[in-house]
Amino acid sequence: IVNNKTTRQLGYNYFTESEEGPIVDNSKVTSAIWSSSNPSVAEISSTGMIEFKELGETTITLTVIAEGKTYTESQLIVLKNEPKISIQNNTKKDRVYVGDVFYLDYNLTLLDFDPDWEWNDPEFLEDGETPNPNRRPNGNIIWSSNNNSVTVETVIENGRALGKVTAMGITDGNGVTVTAKITVPVLDENGEYTYENEELVTKTYSDGWKFSIIAPEILFMNKPEQTLTVGNRWTVEFAPFGFQVDNIPNMEDVRVTSSDSNIAVIEDGVLIALAQGTVTISLELINEEEAITYRDSFVLNVIPSGLFMQIMDKQGAYNLNETPTLNAVIMDGLDPVIDQTITWTVDNTDIAEIDAETGVLTLKATGSVTVTASATVNENSISDSYTFTVFKGIEDKLYLTGLTYSNSGSGSNGDGSYTFSKTGTGTRTVQSIGTGSDYSGPIGAAGKIADDFCKAALADGGKLYLTVVFEHSSDNGSLILRIRGLTGNPADFNFASHGGYIFAEGKRTMTFDLTEHWADYATAFNSGLAIMWAQTADGSITIYDAFLHTSMSMSDGIESDGVYIQNAQLFRNGNAKNEGNGKYGGADTFARLLSENEGKRQLIVGSFENFEVLNASEVAPIWLSSNEDVISIDSATGEITFLSNGKAYITVTYKINDVIYGDKVLIDMTDLGQ
Repeated sequence: IVNNKTTRQLGYNYFTESEEGPIVDNSKVTSAIWSSSNPSVAEISSTGMIEFKELGETTITLTVIAEGKTYTESQLIVLKNEPKISIQNNTKKDRVYVGDVFYLDYNLTLLDFDPDWEWNDPEFLEDGETPNPNRRPNGNIIWSSNNNSVTVETVIENGRALGKVTAMGITDGNGVTVTAKITVPVLDENGEYTYENEELVTKTYSDGWKFSIIAPEILFMNKPEQTLTVGNRWTVEFAPFGFQVDNIPNMEDVRVTSSDSNIAVIEDGVLIALAQGTVTISLELINEEEAITYRDSFVLNVIPSGLFMQIMDKQGAYNLNETPTLNAVIMDGLDPVIDQTITWTVDNTDIAEIDAETGVLTLKATGSVTVTASATVNENSISDSYTFTVFKGIEDKLYLTGLTYSNSGSGSNGDGSYTFSKTGTGTRTVQSIGTGSDYSGPIGAAGKIADDFCKAALADGGKLYLTVVFEHSSDNGSLILRIRGLTGNPADFNFASHGGYIFAEGKRTMTFDLTEHWADYATAFNSGLAIMWAQTADGSITIYDAFLHTSMSMSDGIESDGVYIQNAQLFRNGNAKNEGNGKYGGADTFARLLSENEGKRQLIVGSFENFEVLNASEVAPIWLSSNEDVISIDSATGEITFLSNGKAYITVTYKINDVIYGDKVLIDMTDLGQ
């Protein structure tokens, strides 16, 4: 029973002939019956979910009827407890700092060797070598690592061979793996050593642990709660983490700065709020010898000490098909003023109209427009204004890369892409938009988001598309988009048999129309989706981006001329958040995010095939961040720089023949740890 899992989903592929050779087409299967020859060892459901019961052997048989013929396939499954070495959980570390030293310990389970055996038998000693009492089985543990980010020594303490690990350098997105290995002699049924060609037969067992190494951190302590009134002061305090004892910085070693000295200044370690506005407060320690900059920052909102109004959650731009509701708050210093009437107006009703009481926007055309919120409090008139852009974009989209469970056989890359590597053949789960790689457990929030999107898209004759940016390492099989819970059902959308996929080298962007294939399944989405891989050869598949959408057009709803921010997988966390679009998923802490490429990321515009016709004059894109204190952006190149915890909307637009086209994504780091 591998990894203590008591269930596993089995599947199958039905192959038909084509001009290109055999292709998978499970839609031809009209009946599939699973059975187990020994249900006391393992039971199997009608959908191929096998449940392991006890140690022993059973034969799993699948009988299918396809194209009027019956086919049978069987496989023997043996359940047994394997001998193993395992690194002790209580000594593992998921993340360490450069310079940290720690020890890994191990457990041995069911290892089939003579407990009195030792490498001290005369026949195993080299010439001149004397017996060593530590060279017993536990003393034959060898520790190693897969790169030079750490040094690993095998040290003997109390007869146990511990792994002494010293973190030497910062790891990339793949981390570093430390492995414990033991080699023992193979004994025969009488407990005697076994030999082949007069050589002792041995067997090696190993276990590995993967972790990351980060730079030491300095963090603000006792931060003001993101808001100060004009005239208030805050004493700067910080704490260092991960520094070696002889190199711990103090206040004299760091530099505290304000991004706008008109709003706030730092004097003798004290922050003074001067005027209304937002400002980024940064803490830096520069180690010139190591060429490393340690830093932390936060956005401070300085508000007037008296009565004022503020429009909240300004996104900077909206898609023409959105119906946003604007909100404003009235404050008296830090105290909210409630039960006041706010009136909304707009300066250009050709572009947008707004409900004067509710703040609900009705967007009518592309362009720039300013809305104003105003109120009268105790005979004092207050107001705030907000200018934004309205653009045409493709209709609703949902990034699947933001909802995914990460299969244990896969790896996340530094650029946010996702690689699944596997040897052999079979139908693999690459990313499961729901709960669990084996389809077990409740659907979860992620699966419901995907379900609801598909149901809404297919309702009333709507369209449903899937766009995937991906790359195969070789010609090793097509991808499949599956409705989870309908395994083996024609609901599988195979990219090759239904979408026309043919292998080609390099990174590719392909769009598949799911509408006709899934028209009959509009009510069947009750368990989420899964991106599967019908693997036919050793290798890997990399997913750079995958999203569902209801149109490909920014113009008239027919032309496939839409654009989208392509590498949006950088913005989303995985199964931990389950909030769909917006969560950042490229680092586990904000400090680590800043340490990776100095906090910079390059955004890319993707487009459908007819966009070049729409943009025949080759208008360049313009990029915008709704909050430059959290994420700044180069308006010409789309390179973003993370500056502080918070959230910002990123928009890309093209102005073509006086019409604005574009796309928008949310980057939300409000919950990203320091």
